[in-house]
Amino acid sequence: MQWTGVIRDETLIEKDIWRFLSIVFDLERTNQLNLLPDKDLVYLSPPIEPYQVTKSRIIGG
Repeated sequence: MQWTGVIRDETLIEKDIWRFLSIVFDLERTNQLNLLPDKDLVYLSPPIEPYQVTKSRIIGG
């Protein structure tokens, strides 16, 4: 097989990406892959308290 340049490479990369995504979506659809974290992992991080969330302020504007 002879490579015809960058366009051919991009086409192959796009095909590989779509092939990978179709596998991921099929696994997710059949519940063999869960893209959301497990509840146990969620509890490892403490909840964000309201005072931890700050808004940026423009000074001298």
